[in-house]
Amino acid sequence: MEAVDEEQGAITRPQTKPYHEVMKGYTYFEEGDIIWAKITPCMENGKSAVARGLRDSFAFGSTEFHVIRPTSIVIPEFIWHFVRQPSFRLEATRHFVGAVGQQRVPEVFLKNALLPLPPLTEQRAIIARLEAQMAQVQRLRAAAERQLEAARAMQGAILRQVFRYKEGESLPPGWRWVRLGEICKLIRGVDFQAGDYCRTERGGFVPILRAGNIGDDLDLRSDLIWVPASKVSEEQLLRRGDIVMCMSSGSPQLVGKSAMLRGTFFGSVGAFCAIIRVEDTVVADYVSYWLRSSLFLMWRDSQVKGANIQNLQASRLASVLLPLPTITEQRAIVARLEAQMAQVQRLRAAAERQLEATNALPGALLNEIFGGFEPPAEME
Repeated sequence: MEAVDEEQGAITRPQTKPYHEVMKGYTYFEEGDIIWAKITPCMENGKSAVARGLRDSFAFGSTEFHVIRPTSIVIPEFIWHFVRQPSFRLEATRHFVGAVGQQRVPEVFLKNALLPLPPLTEQRAIIARLEAQMAQVQRLRAAAERQLEAARAMQGAILRQVFRYKEGESLPPGWRWVRLGEICKLIRGVDFQAGDYCRTERGGFVPILRAGNIGDDLDLRSDLIWVPASKVSEEQLLRRGDIVMCMSSGSPQLVGKSAMLRGTFFGSVGAFCAIIRVEDTVVADYVSYWLRSSLFLMWRDSQVKGANIQNLQASRLASVLLPLPTITEQRAIVARLEAQMAQVQRLRAAAERQLEATNALPGALLNEIFGGFEPPAEME
């Protein structure tokens, strides 16, 4: 399944295996066939391709593909564009069979689907027009992705300008080197067993944030779990200005990722996270920005340990040195950073809107060409 690029609609990462390993338990297809994912969410995401450039003109793939073999009166790419329509895929979801999470589109749906079929010459003209338009969409998408990446890089560049002093270097007058543990209290997240939590709000239970809730800001709504209030100490309840950091994860890039609580949240964090509570004599935003700087992240990379699960020890985190100016300068730095970051966020939001609009174009173009998919009466 991973060999098919859902945006390009092509087999981009094929593997070569001995015939005896794939002759059973895989789906056979040939040059010019359309392979179309039957399982959720791959089908909704557009996992499909015209099989082109196959070694020896045939191949094997996942059993989660339907194979559509065109006859001489239809061009494979014409069918492929038709079945990629958002309206076609939406109708396919209405015919899912199987258990939730493992639902599939049955073969009978494809057999009963009606295809508007013009002459071959017109099919070729439609395909040529669509391919030209899709190539333009790809260029627009690449441009939007470059803009988004530039906005993300700008954030790092801004932080590098401020947090440029390496451990041991001389600092400006009024600045000093301090260990994180000298100005912050590190509080372990709530430890609980699998049977202790639920996924819906319940009286007497407290919401828990986890690594997935840490982004540029804390996501206080998505994917929360709830544990009995008796499991949570008063110290573990989050306060405005607390910084939440992931301390342990199977994804190394998540370890050391942090965000500050800027609002009110009557909850805590899970055991794989820690709460960094900054003392009142230090500006919490200053510490939060420093923890997102490249210098801290490089230090983190040198400290994270573990094989399958990567960990950052709290004692190590408490010992890391950071450059601390006077509180007046901390406030000035934070004010400057917030203004710059707000501008970056506006640029990033504009790039994200452009990318979202660009990603919607292929479906709009297909609907325009085919007029959308109207299921026959027997399919409704």
